Amino acid sequence: MSLRSTFSLHEEEEEPEALVFAEQPSVKLCCQLCCSVFKDPVITTCGHTFCRRCALTSEKCPVDNAKLTVVVNNIAVAEQIGELFIHCKYGCRSSASGKPPAFEVDPHG
Repeated sequence: MSLRSTFSLHEEEEEPEALVFAEQPSVKLCCQLCCSVFKDPVITTCGHTFCRRCALTSEKCPVDNAKLTVVVNNIAVAEQIGELFIHCKYGCRSSASGKPPAFEVDPHG
């Protein structure tokens, strides 16, 4: 299952469940403030990327100590994260017909 179907560029009200990735994501896709895969990645005026929530709750960039002010969506990073595969908590697997968006429940989990 691709993360693309669950990842959003908009801030959500409640905290989503922790995702279990099929493979360890690159450290380049992890926030240096919370050490998790970026959630709603934004790029700062100093050029570094953080989770939106992390950037808005920190005063200084941990990389260069610059003041964190203006942030904009980092669409390129969001798309890379959207391509990551995660484990389905319901035991889903691709259907035998091979149609990409179709999934069926694996009874053996």
